[in-house]
Formats: sequence, structure tokens, C-alpha cells
Amino acid sequence: MELIGTAPRRHKVTEAELQRRREEAFAALQRVEEKRKKGMCRCVDDKEYRGMVCVANTNRVGLDVDARNVDEALAQLTLPEDRHPERRIMAFFKAFKETQLERLKQEKPGLTLSHYEDAIFKLWKKSPDKLQANGGLSKLNQTSTQTRQQ
Repeated sequence: MELIGTAPRRHKVTEAELQRRREEAFAALQRVEEKRKKGMCRCVDDKEYRGMVCVANTNRVGLDVDARNVDEALAQLTLPEDRHPERRIMAFFKAFKETQLERLKQEKPGLTLSHYEDAIFKLWKKSPDKLQANGGLSKLNQTSTQTRQQ
């Protein structure tokens, strides 16, 4: 009959076996350290270096401004007229609405979305962002009025 709970006997570990295990562990640590050092090394060969250095400078490509003074440069760098300022105003309003909706929900919880939107629209009427957004619309109205008069 077998004895319950007895484990098989283990062999005695000799000093030589312990020394061999230490050497294997030390060698494994050295291999890991060498791999880490190789990863940190920033050495490149000549071909890679030439590939990094011999690249055309594209910073000035596309900048075809030939001006002798500031006025000429500004004339060449000006943006075309904004044909759809309404879209920009709507984008301003949408961004304003997103920021204000969060604030209003914290200040006045429990309102319906339409109540929040009404409050946001009232804030928009007083907002300096509206003045900035309407700047483009007023410029458009001025230019369209000038073209009608001509």
C-alpha cells in the first residue's frame, strides 16, 4: 500500500551543479544586457548615414514668392477671399455650443436640450466669438455692396 502525501525523493544538488546554474544565469544576464546595449547604440553604417544626410531640402519648395519689399510679399501671400463665411460662422457657433453645453449642464441640470440650446443662443448673441466670426461676414457684405454700386 502506498503512503498518502509522500513526495518522491529529490536528488542531492552538488556544489558543481549549483556553480553551473549560476554560470548559466550569469550568461543569460550578459546576453540580455548586450541586446539592450545594442538597442541603445546610435551607430549607423556609411550607407545609412548617406541616406540620412544626402536628402534634398524641401523646406522652400512651393514658396514661390519673389518680392523686393514687404508690400509685395504681403500681396503675394494674401489668402483668397472667403466665399463662404457662413460656414465659418457655423463652425464657430458649433464649437461655442459644445463648450457652453457642458458648462450649462453643470450649472442648470435637468433642462431639456431645447432649453439648453435657447440659453446657448442667447449667450452667443453676447459673445465676443460672434464678433470675430461675423468679421468675415461684414467684410463680405462690404465687398458685395461695393460690387453692386459699380
